[in-house]
Amino acid sequence: RKESSAASDVYKRQANNHGYPFAHLSFEPLKIEENVIEGKWHYQSHTLFTFDTLILKTPQFINHGYLQSVLALKKGEIYRKKKIDQIAQTLQKLGFIELSEQVEIKFQKNIFKLIISVKNRKQNDLNGLIGFLPKEDNQVQFTGDVKLHLVNLFKIGIQTDILWRKPDQFSQQLDLNYQHPFILKTILSPNLQFNLQKQDTTFLTIARKVNFDFFISPESKVNLGLIYKTSQNIQTNKDSLFQDFSNLSYSLLYQYNKVDNYLFPKKGWFLETSLSVGEKKLAQKKEGILEKTWQSEWSISTNYYLKLYKKWHVLLHQNYRGIENLSLIHI
Repeated sequence: RKESSAASDVYKRQANNHGYPFAHLSFEPLKIEENVIEGKWHYQSHTLFTFDTLILKTPQFINHGYLQSVLALKKGEIYRKKKIDQIAQTLQKLGFIELSEQVEIKFQKNIFKLIISVKNRKQNDLNGLIGFLPKEDNQVQFTGDVKLHLVNLFKIGIQTDILWRKPDQFSQQLDLNYQHPFILKTILSPNLQFNLQKQDTTFLTIARKVNFDFFISPESKVNLGLIYKTSQNIQTNKDSLFQDFSNLSYSLLYQYNKVDNYLFPKKGWFLETSLSVGEKKLAQKKEGILEKTWQSEWSISTNYYLKLYKKWHVLLHQNYRGIENLSLIHI
């Protein structure tokens, strides 16, 4: 009986993930005659169900099309119970939305519909400090530290970040980030970044980065990026060690996220591996100074979360990085 029940569970699980939620497997009692054991089983797959419609009960919190892209639901795909069971976890990974009710499944003829209700999770954040500092000429200077983090703009998952710091008269930092997921209802999700760093009267560095996320599944994605970085010596003494340069590099990143909660993970694991290759060029050729430098950089990072005892949890983290240089010297 135990073996029959286990076999029935296996068949039912397989059927549930291949379009047959009402499949049934039954066994007839075993017959033993002399040295022969005879048994029969009957399998009925019933109707093949495919996805038809996503019904969103709370459109005030999230866009219908964006939600369908996040859940990777396509009309006509076969019923997969495992995928439906992962909806709550998938929404948690977004960080700003979660289920407010259990997902409902409505079967009609040979199609099924999903009924989903969500609620917001507070993620938007604005904090900062703005002030004035005295200068040597009896004047005042504007200074401050401001951070702005906005998510789910226009209810389609757009995220923007602004960081501005001016600790003194001559130094300043500005970081801008803009993410637009599933642009034009595709798997393409562009991310634009801009970074400016001015270090007193020494140098001014500007980095522009554009990269694209390709979501392979709700748990994994690939990222392709292009980075263009320039640095300028702003010292009065141009013979210093700081040289003007430009750097163009290409990056490839793979990320796999299998944790139970995006913000406060307690179990599961996370993997991220990246590779970038770029060329650094000096603005002026000088004798004995490196004219061009090809640089490749790679990294592998893993997080593993596990429960130790009741409310005690452990994070095991590993991080590996490497840099390779190939330089051409101008003599």
